[in-house]
Amino acid sequence: MLMTSCSDDLLDPIVTDPGIESPTEEKTELPSSVSLSGYKVVRSSKASKDMISASVKFKNTLEETVKDVGIGDDWYKSGETLPEKALEILVGETNRPETAEIMADLLADDFAIKHFPESGRIVVCGGSYEATLKAMEHFIEFCLKDGGIEYGL
Repeated sequence: MLMTSCSDDLLDPIVTDPGIESPTEEKTELPSSVSLSGYKVVRSSKASKDMISASVKFKNTLEETVKDVGIGDDWYKSGETLPEKALEILVGETNRPETAEIMADLLADDFAIKHFPESGRIVVCGGSYEATLKAMEHFIEFCLKDGGIEYGL
C-alpha cells in the first residue's frame, strides 16, 4: 500500500512496506511551509455526487484554518489553455497533468498527496473513491498546519 507523509520531500509518496528500503538521495532545500490561502479545491467536472459532497466537506474543513479557499471543477472551455501555474488542490481524478502523473502508479487502495512547486498545484487522490477519502483525511490530519502545509513534519 502506498502511503504519504508530510516529509522533507513535501508530500512525496513514501512506500510503507517494511520489506522495501527507501532509496537514499540528496534532498533539495525546500521552504518550511506553503500557505494555502487563495487555493481552490478542484474536483472533476464528471465527479459523482458523493465526490462532490466529499470535496465540499474537504473545502469546509480547510476553511476552519485557511482563509480564502475556493472550490470548483476542472472544466475548461474548448480551445482554452490550462494555466501552467495555479493555486489548486486537485482532489480525486481530474484532467490536470499532475493528477494523471500520480494516478498512473496507484492501486485501488493506495492514495497519494504531492505538491508540485513548479505549478503550485497539490494533488490529493486515491486509486478509488474510498482511497481518495483517506487521502483527504490524511491531508487534514497530518499535513495541514496554521493555514498551510508544512515540510519536515
